[in-house]
Amino acid sequence: MRRRCAFTLIELLVVMTIIALLVAMLLPSLSRSMQTAKAAVCMARQRQIAVAWLSYATDNNSQLVGSHCSVNSTYAWTNPHSGHVPETEQDLKDGKLWTYLNNVDIYRCPVDPRGYLRSYSMSMYVGGIGGWYITPVQSMGSVIGASRRLLTLDEADPRGANLGAWAIYPATDPTHKEYWIDWPASWHFDDSNVMSFCDGHVEFYRFQNPATTKITGFYTYAPNNVDLDYFQQIYVP
Repeated sequence: MRRRCAFTLIELLVVMTIIALLVAMLLPSLSRSMQTAKAAVCMARQRQIAVAWLSYATDNNSQLVGSHCSVNSTYAWTNPHSGHVPETEQDLKDGKLWTYLNNVDIYRCPVDPRGYLRSYSMSMYVGGIGGWYITPVQSMGSVIGASRRLLTLDEADPRGANLGAWAIYPATDPTHKEYWIDWPASWHFDDSNVMSFCDGHVEFYRFQNPATTKITGFYTYAPNNVDLDYFQQIYVP
């Protein structure tokens, strides 16, 4: 009896089809796993920044490192002279948190598509300058509700650094409370943001309103936007 030693063309095509189907089924899971891993890296990096920020306050009589909003700022976490132009590694090394971080990669979200050195901005409320209907705090003891007070977040500013600062109008603003100023990035899964808080913990936030993920310009009008409401709550007391 003659023994068959090879697959027929039809059998090979069937096997290849099955393999293609399996690959098609697995790819979404693999892609999501990769995105989850990158989100975990982003959370770890912002956690490191938050710990560095807290350590600086401990080492400096409770003084806060803030976002640099002018070239005369003494609270800059990166070099204030870089302004809105793309930063250099030296700008990061000149910042007050560099000795606590000592790694350029920590300043950047792994899924930031813009190509800048820094992805994270710091809330204007903590160590920033006054304006936009808020009075920033300059010492750790003045931070009200540290566990619910925003410190850093992914920011989608198309200019890059944005002086390291992030601001929105507070809910108490009688005229502009339904407007964003800056806006949070939605790089993770196309609908989520990573942020750190003033007690050092980090959270992953998924936007509830699809309009939030489509913002492309400053001072965007956003009436009845639950995401804006949430960020106003964690921005200032």
